[in-house]
Amino acid sequence: MFLFTPLANSTQQSAQLVEIDDVRILIDCGWTESMPFEQMEQILANAPKIDAILLSHASVKHLGAYPYLFSHLQKNLATPTASLPPVYATLPVTAIGRTSSHETYASSSLSPPFPPNVIDAAFDHIQSLRFSQPTRIMGGVSITAFNAGHTLGGTIWKLERGGETVVVAGDWNHARERVFASSVLFNEGQVLGELRKPGALVLGVGKGSNIVLPRKRREEALLSHITTTLSHTPSSTILIPLPPSPRLLELAYLLEQHWRTLPAPQPPLYLLSSSAGKTIQYAKSMLEWMSEEIGREFGAVQSGGPFEFKHLKVVGRWEQCKSGSDGKEGMVVMVTGEGLEGGLGRRVFVEDVATNPQNLLLLTQETTMEPDSLAGKMWSVWDTHAPSAPEGVIRDAISAGGVQLRLKIREKALLEGDELTAYQEEEASRQARLTADTALEMRNRSILEADLESEEESEDDEDDHHLTTGVGGVKREAVGFGSEGLFDLYVRGHHANASKSRPLMFPFVERRRRFDDFGEVLRAEDFAGVKEDEQVDIQQAVVSVAAKGKKRKWDEVAKGKKKGEEHNATGGGGEDGLDERPSKIVDVEKDVVVHCKIAFVDMEGLRDGRAMERILPMIGARKLILVGGDEADTQDLRLSFSTTQGITQDIFSPEVGETVNASMDVNAYDLKLSDALLKTLKWQKLGTHEVAHVTGKISIPTNDDDAPTATALPVLEPLSTPADFANAPRAAPLHVGDIKLADLRAGLRSQGITAEFMGEGTLLCDGVVAVRKVGAGRVVVEGGVGEVFWRVRGVVYGMVATV
Repeated sequence: MFLFTPLANSTQQSAQLVEIDDVRILIDCGWTESMPFEQMEQILANAPKIDAILLSHASVKHLGAYPYLFSHLQKNLATPTASLPPVYATLPVTAIGRTSSHETYASSSLSPPFPPNVIDAAFDHIQSLRFSQPTRIMGGVSITAFNAGHTLGGTIWKLERGGETVVVAGDWNHARERVFASSVLFNEGQVLGELRKPGALVLGVGKGSNIVLPRKRREEALLSHITTTLSHTPSSTILIPLPPSPRLLELAYLLEQHWRTLPAPQPPLYLLSSSAGKTIQYAKSMLEWMSEEIGREFGAVQSGGPFEFKHLKVVGRWEQCKSGSDGKEGMVVMVTGEGLEGGLGRRVFVEDVATNPQNLLLLTQETTMEPDSLAGKMWSVWDTHAPSAPEGVIRDAISAGGVQLRLKIREKALLEGDELTAYQEEEASRQARLTADTALEMRNRSILEADLESEEESEDDEDDHHLTTGVGGVKREAVGFGSEGLFDLYVRGHHANASKSRPLMFPFVERRRRFDDFGEVLRAEDFAGVKEDEQVDIQQAVVSVAAKGKKRKWDEVAKGKKKGEEHNATGGGGEDGLDERPSKIVDVEKDVVVHCKIAFVDMEGLRDGRAMERILPMIGARKLILVGGDEADTQDLRLSFSTTQGITQDIFSPEVGETVNASMDVNAYDLKLSDALLKTLKWQKLGTHEVAHVTGKISIPTNDDDAPTATALPVLEPLSTPADFANAPRAAPLHVGDIKLADLRAGLRSQGITAEFMGEGTLLCDGVVAVRKVGAGRVVVEGGVGEVFWRVRGVVYGMVATV
């Protein structure tokens, strides 16, 4: 039985509950930045029934609410020993999803009802999978992840149990991009065999029946907007909002490659984000998840790889962008947050971009933008006023023309009065707790690292005595060290046993080498090198110490730069001139008049309606479920599919909370084969499997009272009586397997039979016998009956299993 329930059903949020018999699986747990957490009742209501969670993409749409759900599940465990449901995703989705979640929640205008460390705990709980790796989870259900394209590690899920096969393809892209490979759902003109003929296909509506222009033409239009704007007004600023997901890698890579072709001096190119730096670092170690072009470039480039940017600068503050320009030079700024609802993007647009008619707001996302968001309103202005263009031509940019908006802006306000006093008291208390915890941790660490295994030696017994009594047998408290002191005084000398006297020197105890099942245990901190910038600081400190004739702790030397940076940021005015005094975030309403230019180029990397009409007949799904689109696009797509030959007419488009039964019209049962029956089976090898024909009778296990056992499986026994053989059905021989003509041709030639292709799907053997393939698993052998005919038929029979 297969039941499907969408818990969120829009282009901005994805969450579906799949039930296969008694196993309930949540696929994706999306969120939108403007949605209050209290409105996620559909997901929370089903949370106690979830047996497993699958995450498809590292975007807010697909996993934005996962940390909140994780926090909710933690708080509502049935018993203290209960465990959380397992969560599965690919490695890129786990790694990049963590950084994008941190940035999304930090920049959101809504305060999440959980501490930030819950995000890390939630993503630590995920089990990473590789593509095409079947994984059995529970209840006999097996899941397999396949490449969906669109994002790094994006996944199409295949779920199997018994006779049920379900393929869930939300967001995917059949076309290859610069960074991301095309989906395996349709690659090189054919559908992957493992994804063909599923019982049900869950398909994301996405762009509906709209047609998307080829990638090369869209890239040319994007670069044309940038080049034209900078050439006409060299001092203009171009702002490009992007989602905090792997999609930013595609545009960053495109612009970096284009900037390398521009003559010097090139305009500044920035990526303004608090998490993009980590995303790029992760991408450098995940080239095997990308397109083949990226792999080839990595092998050819000597500078470190395709993501070693020469022109693109990743910054975390808008002031860093402005400090790199003299005000007369234009710049291109990509900023995370495609909706411009919060964070850095909203501030940059309102304060520096909107009011200047020479600036350009370049939008690249349509379906993921909420209509009521700032970027969504700007897209509506462009869509309404941009002149129409012929088919295959991208529409031009327009001037906003003084659109008036009243927006809430998050600003920083200094703490004053009672708020400042309370903050200072809390900060002092926090620092005191931190110092005490650090001291206790250091002391415990020093005790744990002591060589406890050498207690058999007499000098170690004396060492233990000195560690507890201090100098001259005096207790530590008597010399001013409390129980939480940082250091224990440890003095060797005249207190040592005279029979084992040693030279008076700085005490050094060699740490005993420890071993486990894999060899010697090494401490990572013993091999940690000094960073180049810290090495410079250490050398400068050594010179300073030599000049003053004073000693300095190495820990202070190594941390000198960080302390200096903290001083610049907190009081003295750092290089950016930022004021980091105690402050709070307040919402201020402002009237904004938008005069800048607006343009839109679709760079979402999603399949369109034309591609789906071509691919779905090749998939051959028995039932189709449409999700993730508005009502108009969904109905347009259903109408389009109804007139396309080869697409099933069992199409569902459920509303949020509506459950549809998309079970296959077959019955599957679990049986146990008896040992006596197994001995009679004649197995035949077919590829990597073995098959056999089974005829038997079912017996129901009973207990001592001859009552049927409810928990035991029925047993299939061999036929034993004349009545069994008389009632048994007569089965004709069955050929199992699919013959490929290329393999058949090789087999015939190995038997000395000449075989040549004559037209599509026909093989001519010795000029007298023809072998035609008339469908999947169906082969026809035609010709005059003779020696060649029987030899060809024998080779054909040898490539299948006859049961």
